[in-house]
Amino acid sequence: MSRDAAPPAEIFELTNGALTAKVASRGAELVSLRKDGVPYLYEGDAPQFWPRSAPILFPVVGRCRGDRLVVDGVELKMPRHGFARELEWLPTRGGSDEVELELTDADSGRRWPFAYALTAIYQLHPDRLDARYRLENLERDRDMPFSFGLHPAFRRPLDPSVPARDWRVTFPRPMRADRRLLEDGLRSG
Repeated sequence: MSRDAAPPAEIFELTNGALTAKVASRGAELVSLRKDGVPYLYEGDAPQFWPRSAPILFPVVGRCRGDRLVVDGVELKMPRHGFARELEWLPTRGGSDEVELELTDADSGRRWPFAYALTAIYQLHPDRLDARYRLENLERDRDMPFSFGLHPAFRRPLDPSVPARDWRVTFPRPMRADRRLLEDGLRSG
């Protein structure tokens, strides 16, 4: 039975003093991350622009032509960025500083014709939040095509006294980002 008919059943609050994170059962979405009370994520407080904070994208990232996908000759309705962000995930482990939620093919109805288990694990440490994701193909006899992605919205500016031109996103090592051209929401070129 699909669990996507009701609003989120639960918000899990993780805290360790300086850091607080909130994770919704709907979509296993990180909906808040604060350090010393300062929000680091957009918390959906302007839903007229975007009602999310950090959705999980599965089994597709982006859009399929006509919001349809054909798998093994069967046409499936596939919304932009897949369906995982819309469904209720079941908590499988939790505590004051950690929560683990799972989505399976049984939870997603006939939306995806593969047996799978997708797990999201959020764990607070003294100075950071670790977010880990595990996808298991439970059908050992066939490959399961999929895309997986995250779409976090970081709050900016954290400090309004710093001009926007002075803000930077940095990584611990050089990263490569390929440019993808889109036409009508679909990849082109």
